Amino acid sequence: MKYFVLLLFVLLIVAALFFFVALWRCTQKRLYCSVFAKKIGGYYGVYAGLPFFPNYLAQKAADIVLQAPAKQQKQLFKAVYAQKIPLLTAFLKDKNPITAAAVGRLPCRRKKIYRPSDKVLALIITNLLAVSASDYKKLRTNLRRLSVLRLTKAEEAWQAYFNAKISLYAGDMYAASRHAVEAACLFKKVRHFPEEALSYTLLGDIYRFCAIYDVAQMMYDSAAEIYRLSDIKAGEAEVLACKGMLWMSRERFAEATELFCCSRRVFKKLKLMFKEAETINQLALLNLMRKRFKPALKYAVVAAEKHRIADNIQGWAYSQEILALISAQQADYTAAADYARQAQKGYTEAKNHPAYMDAAFLEAEALFNLDDCPAAADCCCRIIKYAARRRTSFRMAKVYTLLGLIDNRLQDFKSARVMFKRSLAWEQKNGQCAAAATDYINLAQVETNCGNLSAAKKYLDLAATTVQKYGDEQLCAVIQTQMEKINLTAHIK
Repeated sequence: MKYFVLLLFVLLIVAALFFFVALWRCTQKRLYCSVFAKKIGGYYGVYAGLPFFPNYLAQKAADIVLQAPAKQQKQLFKAVYAQKIPLLTAFLKDKNPITAAAVGRLPCRRKKIYRPSDKVLALIITNLLAVSASDYKKLRTNLRRLSVLRLTKAEEAWQAYFNAKISLYAGDMYAASRHAVEAACLFKKVRHFPEEALSYTLLGDIYRFCAIYDVAQMMYDSAAEIYRLSDIKAGEAEVLACKGMLWMSRERFAEATELFCCSRRVFKKLKLMFKEAETINQLALLNLMRKRFKPALKYAVVAAEKHRIADNIQGWAYSQEILALISAQQADYTAAADYARQAQKGYTEAKNHPAYMDAAFLEAEALFNLDDCPAAADCCCRIIKYAARRRTSFRMAKVYTLLGLIDNRLQDFKSARVMFKRSLAWEQKNGQCAAAATDYINLAQVETNCGNLSAAKKYLDLAATTVQKYGDEQLCAVIQTQMEKINLTAHIK
């Protein structure tokens, strides 16, 4: 009995030692993860388009460092704390090249990956880089590979986040919101709070695009609070810029300007030039919406230069697109077409397909306003061919509307009728009532030009019925004017 009690006592001591060692290791890992995430993120400024270094990657690096001898651990920890990140990268390169690639912000170039966990890590790194570069084709391919692998909760969270980005890119807002909510919940479960804030920011963007402004604001506020508690200044500034875009959508321009200026100051202080330039682009767009062309032009030029210095081709292309919009608003269509072509070049290099099509449509509109109908039609056909190979959220209906207007101007009424009907089919499919009513008005104009007054009246009646669903007084006035013209023509005949 005495030996049994002694054995039990020894076992209890051993268990207590194991418990305290495990607790120490867990605390040490959390400390390392926290410091690695903050210091690596601070060293690189922004990691693959994110306002922070991901906890998932910090944990991978911490796991490897904790396997090293105590003395080496201490040296590496001090090096990271002093933001001497290349020393950590050099250590990781021998142990795990993929983790070293993650810490070094480099795409993994290993041809063979032997461990399943390494394969998942490599796919997540390349997905982060693909999102940053707007390369959704690569992202979709990698997600198919990721879906057949066994994932941890953190990896499942990233998978959900990437699925949300793809759904948003494709214009499927319901799927995008569902995946973003799933990502936020999973990130919260694994205590990756900055990533949770990132998911809330994405949700805010989704609801803003859907014009559900109150929910969007709530999402942005939740993200900002998490970033504030996590002391991630870049994240807070990014949310401020998103809220600025929200106020801009609601035409609350003074509040939007204040938020953009505040966001710009933070990015400038953190020396994040391309993020600052993105905010300046938004200030240019805001001034354009307010018809303040001089400050809009000034902001767009400054942003383009900063993006050029920061080697951010996508941001530079967006500046060119804004300059095209400013020129178009001032009826300088030659300059608008030139800027739109520059934007297309940038978007092609950045592989941002929806933005490329927007810029190409801007060029087509400018050419149409210059009365260069053949060139405008060629531009529209190029957009249609381009869109056929890619699934994006770009509204194809407006291309067919412009083709209809071109044919109408060239008096090819048969082709114009076909184009307006195609546009109408797209708008009805997507529930765009105002645009559908405009297509009915255009069809009525075509029939009037052909002398088919009864068909023109029928289309105007359909337009009036469509408009009544949402009560657009301006469009009602246009329909009424068209109807009066038709009645007058019929009376004269």
